[in-house]
Amino acid sequence: MEEKGEDLSAELLLNGLESQLEELDEAEYDLPSVSAPTLESILNETADEEDDVVSNSGDSEFGRLLGTFDTESLVSFDDPDRRRKRRVYEGHGSVLKHTVLKGISSQIVSAQTRINAGSPTAMVVDVLIAIGTAHGIVYIFDPSQAMKWSLGSTNTGVQYGSVSCLAFNVDCNRLLAGYAKGQITMWDLDTGKLLRTITDVHPMGQAVLHVKFTDNRKVALCADSGGSVFDMEFNRSVSGRGCVSRCLFSGSRGEVCVAEPLHIPEHARNATNAQTMLVAMITFTKVVVINLRPEVKIVFSFPLPGQADCLPLLSWIYAGIKISGKDALFDPVLAVARESTFHFFQAIIRSAKTVEFQRLQTSEVSYKVGAFCWINSMTLAVMDTFEKIHLVDVRSWEELEVLDMCDMQFVYSTSFFKGLATGGNVSPALSYAGDHACYYSMMTFKSQLFVLGKKSVHVMTTRTWQERLDVLLRENRHQDAIALALTFYEGTAKSVIGLPSRPERRQKIVADKLLDILYTYVDLSMTKLCPVFGRIDELINHYENVVPICVEYCLRLNRIDVLFGRLYERFRQDVIAHGAFLECLEPFILDDQLKAVSPEIIKDLTSHFQGKDMLSRVEACIVHLNIISLDIHETVKVCWENGMYDAIIYISNQGMQDYITPLLDLTQVLRDAINSGKQLSDTHVKLGKQVTRVYQQLIGWLSLSHRLIGRRNSCRTNPSEKPYPYMRTFLDFDTREFLNVMALAFEEDEFGSSDKKHLRQKVVDILLQIMVDETGYTPKQTGMLYTFLARQLARHNSSIRLNKRLFEQVVEFLCKPGDDSHKEERQEALLELLTKYGLHDKILLTYLNDPTRCHQAFSFIELTLTDQLINTIHEKIVDVTLAHLKPLTECDSVRTARLLVDVLRVNLLQVVNSLEGEGRTQYQLLQALVTEREARDTIMFDTELYDIYVELMCKYDSSLVEMYLKTGHGYADETVYQICKKYHQYDSMAFLLEKMGKVQEAFDMMLKTFKEKIDLFMEQITDKRASKHTSNISLLCQQIDGLLLKAIGLCQRNCGRLSEQQREALWFPLLDAVVEPQHKLSSDNSHITVFKDASRQVMNCMMGYIELPAIMAKILKEFTFSEGRFGDVKDLVMGMLGTYNYEKTLMSTVSSMLNGDLMNQLVEKRSLHSKAYVPVKDTCAYCNKHVMSTPSRVQLTVFRCGHMFHEACLDRSGTYTHTLDDEVVYSCYLCSQSEHTRSRPASSSHGLQRGESVSTPSQSTTVQSQQRKISAMNSVPNSTNHNPASQEVAGAFRRQQTERRRNKLLSTADLTLRLIPPSCIDSSLLDDT
Repeated sequence: MEEKGEDLSAELLLNGLESQLEELDEAEYDLPSVSAPTLESILNETADEEDDVVSNSGDSEFGRLLGTFDTESLVSFDDPDRRRKRRVYEGHGSVLKHTVLKGISSQIVSAQTRINAGSPTAMVVDVLIAIGTAHGIVYIFDPSQAMKWSLGSTNTGVQYGSVSCLAFNVDCNRLLAGYAKGQITMWDLDTGKLLRTITDVHPMGQAVLHVKFTDNRKVALCADSGGSVFDMEFNRSVSGRGCVSRCLFSGSRGEVCVAEPLHIPEHARNATNAQTMLVAMITFTKVVVINLRPEVKIVFSFPLPGQADCLPLLSWIYAGIKISGKDALFDPVLAVARESTFHFFQAIIRSAKTVEFQRLQTSEVSYKVGAFCWINSMTLAVMDTFEKIHLVDVRSWEELEVLDMCDMQFVYSTSFFKGLATGGNVSPALSYAGDHACYYSMMTFKSQLFVLGKKSVHVMTTRTWQERLDVLLRENRHQDAIALALTFYEGTAKSVIGLPSRPERRQKIVADKLLDILYTYVDLSMTKLCPVFGRIDELINHYENVVPICVEYCLRLNRIDVLFGRLYERFRQDVIAHGAFLECLEPFILDDQLKAVSPEIIKDLTSHFQGKDMLSRVEACIVHLNIISLDIHETVKVCWENGMYDAIIYISNQGMQDYITPLLDLTQVLRDAINSGKQLSDTHVKLGKQVTRVYQQLIGWLSLSHRLIGRRNSCRTNPSEKPYPYMRTFLDFDTREFLNVMALAFEEDEFGSSDKKHLRQKVVDILLQIMVDETGYTPKQTGMLYTFLARQLARHNSSIRLNKRLFEQVVEFLCKPGDDSHKEERQEALLELLTKYGLHDKILLTYLNDPTRCHQAFSFIELTLTDQLINTIHEKIVDVTLAHLKPLTECDSVRTARLLVDVLRVNLLQVVNSLEGEGRTQYQLLQALVTEREARDTIMFDTELYDIYVELMCKYDSSLVEMYLKTGHGYADETVYQICKKYHQYDSMAFLLEKMGKVQEAFDMMLKTFKEKIDLFMEQITDKRASKHTSNISLLCQQIDGLLLKAIGLCQRNCGRLSEQQREALWFPLLDAVVEPQHKLSSDNSHITVFKDASRQVMNCMMGYIELPAIMAKILKEFTFSEGRFGDVKDLVMGMLGTYNYEKTLMSTVSSMLNGDLMNQLVEKRSLHSKAYVPVKDTCAYCNKHVMSTPSRVQLTVFRCGHMFHEACLDRSGTYTHTLDDEVVYSCYLCSQSEHTRSRPASSSHGLQRGESVSTPSQSTTVQSQQRKISAMNSVPNSTNHNPASQEVAGAFRRQQTERRRNKLLSTADLTLRLIPPSCIDSSLLDDT
């Protein structure tokens, strides 16, 4: 079961009205007292003690239905071994008590067989139970399950059909019954008489699906299979009883599947809600809530989509709504469900006319919902389409229990929704969805769930909290009962009944019950549940499972007195249980859950673990206990006897606030062990670590730590004792750890105060006196002291003084070569010392001389040079860096280059020249510098650097020269050519010659190399030992192919700027070079294909640059007739001709396609520009003067956007430009201003007409120039235009160019001018198109 991610704006309270009080009041809530069972009820009980069936021989109400376990359905009475399936969720126990109303069930079965009453079809429950049958009879049962009335007869069923729905009024003295054929009857339940037969409320021929009484005893509702809802107002006059009805919702607007009025309980009724009458209805698409009083009004609607085969469901309840930070409100809640989704809404009644709905939550279940009812305001009973009842907690949306009811033959109302009794005159939607209709088969009354089967009536009642515990206890599930009781105690249990709402009273009641269960569980664990014949390890495992439960729950209840009282005494009676109890206390003590333990328990705990030689576990427990609960004298005595030093320190510190005495005593014990000359035992090693750790914790307490470390003599009066015995003890035990502790102590604030700075020097003097002035310490220990002194000098040089000789010894040790012990530590100390005294150049040398840390030199240089140090330090760092460029470059050439460029900012040429003689290093540095230069153009780079770089590249990486020359820049071509010539880089030389424009020389050099490779290839293949040169031959083939491609590429790149004769001078020698070897090889030689392929490739490439007759003449003259072997060149000639035909066809096709596209574009342009432009207004867009008032000889201009201007106004606006042909091109003044203001593309401001479109800015410019002129000349079109405004703006130039521009525009393909006078413009054309 899952909950949607929507947050709750408010939450349903866990308790209903009853939980608002401190305790349940049986008299106030009409809870009957429990009487002793009768003889008949005892005789009617089944053999299974879990089944609880209520007979028909008692006088108790339905609210007294007792029992806790599953019962058998009447359909399974013939099979006593068959039991109903129940799924109980761990942590909740059995929440529902399932009961079969045997008295009612037996009478239903008897009526079916004796009087042919038919099977049950509908049920309604209140103080009475009414059950309708398929043959029109309604049975009324009282709380004792005795039949009170039998209403109607089988003749009623013949006339009216089956009972389809039932409803009690508020007083439960009237009953409404709806029938399958459309009639409604009202019965008096006091007399059993028929009061009304209603046939005119709704259209007959449609089944009555729902009848409901409202809180008003005279008003009821009914819904039929046509989907309509009606209200009925009953009246009584002299003429008899009557009924006035009206349609509230018509089925033509959507079939209503269910309608439910809101019943306001008496305790919630007030002056505001008493004036309202809310009715909720659901169609297949939405939820609608209407208010019938004081006037019919829709107050809420909500869409409710879903699958067509699922009917919607709804139910009202009054519940406490608690909003965070506010008091709880008691408001109605509407629950709506369809498929697997639930929606909850809070109805807020502010006045008789104002009702608001607020969405509380939306939740999902993992099954399809068939029906649901409110058990109480915190619990829902949901039946799925597989007839399983799910008990769900509304607030947490947690499933508490599941009951499988599939054997009870659940009653459905499918026949009424399909209209079987009326000829099926229902909508397809209602008929299709009615398969699971069961609105009158499951309902609740006073927190009891009633379910109707074909042969039985079932009741599910929520158990009280004690009953839920008793169920688990009867099943011997004591651990589950204890866990469930704890949830009652902590207030986290769900669907709890019978407990007061106040936490104090609830916890007191539950705690007493929980302790009783715990006592019982312990007694059973040591008697019945104990493995009597088991082995000892089985007994230990048994008690190890029992004891933690007792300890945990006593701690949760805060009842330590019970744990170490009655429970401990009970476990103490068994030796194995006693030991298990003591051992199980350990994890609770170590987790600080159990802080107080009696001295007696500590004594027993010590004795138990001492017997198992596990005193370390006792020690671990002691340091976690509250010192008040210990017998300090006895505990300290035991700790000294058994060497539990941690416990001794803990008790002294916490109990007596003494931090020095235990350290002195323990240090003396450690000193005696060291002075014995024997190897330290594990106990003494542990002691030394403990004392060192404690002293480390006391380093902030200067007075205490100094009293211990700085003591000159111990507490003993031994004349042979050396001074400072305690410091000697720590140094002898672990020199490094003690010095680390002292280093931490020196960092404390107390050592930094002005009046106590001398203490640092005092401690240093003591250390020097013990370890340097005297003998007995190894060089390794002395070296640790020197490292410590170096660090302290670097950090506290103002408060520590060393003589010069000792300082030199310290530095000498730190720089000691050949000693790899703690090398990193010594280096760090030396760096700190050198940094403190400004010896940065020495530090840099240290980095550079250590290959493993050379990479750290870059960061050190950058940080040093960017730090605010004196200039002399910067100069030293720069000098050292430049003097050690070789190790830096070998370490990381890229970072070295960036260091030179970004940090040092030195002359790169001088730096590179300083590495002369170190060619490989020089090349690596230049390579990194060139890469940086290509990435950043701001770096100043001399041409000479490129020359050096190319020369070094020719020496160390010649394969990259040609690639660099093609991609690089900045080098001098002539100089680099000479360098390449010096190192015989022919490919690079050819590239440079071509770059300098010496194409023929470049080709000759390339051809020479090509011929040399061919000659070498010919020697290899004609050699008799050619089989030995297979690999060389393959390599030569690849080289020949590569050189050929380069030669062809050179020819193709340069033929465009050469004459025909120069092109032939390039291509024909190349062709000769690949054809000539073919004459030397026989036709059956396999290697001849290499040259044939090369020849074909050359001729195919040269065809685009050499005329075909020249190629044919070359072939026929040079090769064919001189030797008489046309077959040798036949393939070449045929290939050329095929290529020629292919290219000819391709050229023709492309030309045809281009001509067609050009023609289509011209036709489109002609069609586009042959259309007239229509102005949008009959006024000039610039001066706003009407065109009809314009003189007949004034010229008008209309743009594609529809704006019209006087030509003089356009001149005045200045929206024109001059082209190269001295032509004036205008643009629309309004559109230009709009484009400038809005910063939008020009195309968006033009109103293109008649399907014209503009997609790019370049096109929009064309559109602006495409304008239509309207000439207003009635007599002579070519006469001169006299316009004063034009003379002011354009002057003489404008008058001279008018005719020329107009003629040019008329002849332009993009522009077509319509010359018409203004008087000929029809006003109808000026509308907005």
